[in-house]
Amino acid sequence: MRKMTSVGVKIALALLVGFTVLIEALFVPLGIEQITQVYPETGRVAVPAFVWAVLTLACAQAILVILWRLTALASGDGIFTETAFTWVRAMIGFAYAMAALLAAAWLALAALTWTPPLVMYGLLGAGLLAVAFALVVAVMLGLLRRATALATEMAQVV
Repeated sequence: MRKMTSVGVKIALALLVGFTVLIEALFVPLGIEQITQVYPETGRVAVPAFVWAVLTLACAQAILVILWRLTALASGDGIFTETAFTWVRAMIGFAYAMAALLAAAWLALAALTWTPPLVMYGLLGAGLLAVAFALVVAVMLGLLRRATALATEMAQVV
């Protein structure tokens, strides 16, 4: 990976991590506070909702940090190592964890019969997107394995 591309990707990842931290620290508490003021019956789920939001955003942050690490590996020849496989498998795990958290929120809201369509469709769409992301990355992991085998074979030939 070219140095300029690597720097650009890292800047974008840093901005995204900063944005998610801002959401966690500012927007989530404010949003929960406003909802509990307008709908006092939601007060009993305010703390679980906050924990859910922080955990979901933490999964996204972990994926962004892993992408940072993989970008650093791709800048050198480290992308064709077992270390890269471990990072990619971790990214897949965090994507599935995020999908599970989104499904849990969908089920919890459905059980409480608090089902505003936009929220339910948003949770469903985000969950499907997380699963699709995990599946794409799993396919890419297979391609990385194949590329690593070919790179190892070429190194032995040369």
